[in-house]
Amino acid sequence: MELKEVVHESIVKIFPESINQEEVLRHLSNLLLEEDYVKESFSRGVLKREREFPTGLELERIHVAIPHTEVEHVKEAAIAVGIVKQGTTFANMQNPLKSVKVHVVFMLALEKSESHMEILGKLMDMIQDDKILEKLIESNTASEVIQVIRNT
Repeated sequence: MELKEVVHESIVKIFPESINQEEVLRHLSNLLLEEDYVKESFSRGVLKREREFPTGLELERIHVAIPHTEVEHVKEAAIAVGIVKQGTTFANMQNPLKSVKVHVVFMLALEKSESHMEILGKLMDMIQDDKILEKLIESNTASEVIQVIRNT
């Protein structure tokens, strides 16, 4: 499965204003729900899992979060993307006592465990390229975000 198959313009959101982590998670969850990719329980599952297993990744320059939850909350594979212009605080995946200012959020909604590892591998390849992350945070529209992802 390719990233471009699961990332769609209707589930991309640019957050130009200051916003906290929970609001970002709720907003992206709602986009997935509105587009019928997930069940009503998805948002609660993501918030609970993020508290227990933080997903903030401290990378070279631009930090990322990859929140997700169990497959039982998912109807169809999708990845919602949030570009947080001001950044928002997530707990660090490797050290939950440390926080990370995240600018790009990839919310995974994957219905099969096998596809989870495949997609996560492709996502990890993409986020290790600072130039791609820079292009993502410079994007001002959902269609620009989609173009960056499709061109990777």
